[in-house]
Amino acid sequence: MKNEIEKLKEIIKNFEEKELRWKKLAEAVSEANAYAAILVAELENKNEALANSQKLSNERKEFIENVINSLESPFYVINTRFEIILANKAAIERGVILGKHCYECTHKVNEPCHGKDPCPLQEVMKLKKSVKMDHVHYLNNKEVIVEVHGDPIFDEDGNVVKMIEYAIDITERKNYENRLKNAYEKLKEVQEQLIQAGKMVVVGELASGIAHEVKNPLAIILQGIDYLDKKISSNDANITSALKYMNDAVHRADGIIRGLLDFSTSSNLTLVCMRVEPIIESALFLVKNLLDKNKIKVEKEIEKNLAQAKLDKSKLEQVLVNIFLNAISEMPDGGTLTVRAFADKVTQISEEAGRRVTDRFELGQPVIVIEVEDTGHGLSEEVKEKIFVPFFTTKRAKGGTGLGLGIAKNIIEQHSGKITIDNKPQGQGARVRITIKACAANG
Repeated sequence: MKNEIEKLKEIIKNFEEKELRWKKLAEAVSEANAYAAILVAELENKNEALANSQKLSNERKEFIENVINSLESPFYVINTRFEIILANKAAIERGVILGKHCYECTHKVNEPCHGKDPCPLQEVMKLKKSVKMDHVHYLNNKEVIVEVHGDPIFDEDGNVVKMIEYAIDITERKNYENRLKNAYEKLKEVQEQLIQAGKMVVVGELASGIAHEVKNPLAIILQGIDYLDKKISSNDANITSALKYMNDAVHRADGIIRGLLDFSTSSNLTLVCMRVEPIIESALFLVKNLLDKNKIKVEKEIEKNLAQAKLDKSKLEQVLVNIFLNAISEMPDGGTLTVRAFADKVTQISEEAGRRVTDRFELGQPVIVIEVEDTGHGLSEEVKEKIFVPFFTTKRAKGGTGLGLGIAKNIIEQHSGKITIDNKPQGQGARVRITIKACAANG
C-alpha cells in the first residue's frame, strides 16, 4: 500500500511538472502569438508603405512622362554611345527612334556631328557643363533650324553618363532675323543713296555755277580767235592751223560745259531726224585718249546707207560716251570694243512691242539698232538685275555714282526707244543694245 501511495505521489508530481511545462509552453505560445501579431502588423504597415511608395513612384513617373510629352519641341536622352534611350512624343513624331543613334535620326548621317554643326554630346562630355548651339536638323525629311540645349547627367564620380537634349525649332525666327538683316542692309543702302543724291545735288549746283562762269570767258576767247583769224594773214599755214586747233579746242570745251549744264538741269530733248554714224564717231573721239591709254582696240561694224532716226544728238552722244566709259573700265588690261549699227524690224511680240497701243514699238516697225560689246568680265545676275537702278554701282570705291546708266535709260526712253544690257551670247564680256525708231522714208 505504501508503494502504491508513493507511485501515486510520483504520478501527481510528474503531472504537476507537465502541467507547469504546458503552462509555460502556453505562455511562450501566447508570447509568440503576440510577437507574431506585432510582426504581421509591421509587415502589413510596410506592405502598405511599399504600395504607397510604388503608387507615388508610378504617379511621379506618369507626371514626368506627361511633362515631357506636353513639350512641343523634341526632348530626348542620349547615352555616351550616342543612342537615344528616352524620347518624348514630339521627338518621336518628328522621326526620332528609340535605340537609334541621335545623328542618324536628326542629321541623316552615319557618324557623329562635326565641323559646322559640332556634336552637343561631345561638347558636354568635354566641358562637363550645359551647352547651347544652332543646328540644322532633318525631322520627317524636312530641314529645320533648331536651337539645341544639351544638359549633362553625371554619375557618382562626376563623369557624364547621359545627356538631355532639347531642340527648339527656330526656323521662323531665323527667317525673320534674315529678313530684318536684309531690311537693315537695304536701309543702309538707301541711306547711302540719299547721301549720294544730296552730294549730286550739290555737285549739280556747283557744275551749273562753274559752267556759267566758264562760258563767258570761252565766248570771249572764241571772239578773239575769230578776230585774229580775220586780221592775221592766212598765208602762213602754221598760224591758220594753230587758230583752227584753238577754235576746235574751245568748241570742245564749250561742248563739255554744255554737257555739265545738261547734267545739272532738266532740259527737254530736241528730236531731229539724223544719221547715227556721226554721233558714234563723235562719242568715240571723246573717249579716244582713254581707249589708247588702256590699249583697247576699236572694231566698228556700221551698216552702209543706214536710215535716219529721230534723235537728240547731244543726248545720244552722252549715252554712248557713258556706255563706252563703262566698257573701258571693264578692260583695264586691254581688250576690244566693238560698235555695231544696223537696220532692223520689230518682228516679235514682247513686253514693249506689239501688244498694246501704248507699247514703244509696233510689229513690223523699222528700227535702228546700236550695239556695244566689250571683252571684260561680263555681268553677274545680281548686277544685271540692278544695272539701271539709280545710284547702284560696282565702282563706289573708285568714285562711281551709279547715275550714268540710269540717266542713259531715261534718255533712250525719252527717245521712245529701248536699252538692254546682258552678257554676250558667245565669249566673255557684256553687250549693250539700243533700239530706236527709224524715221519714215519721207523724213
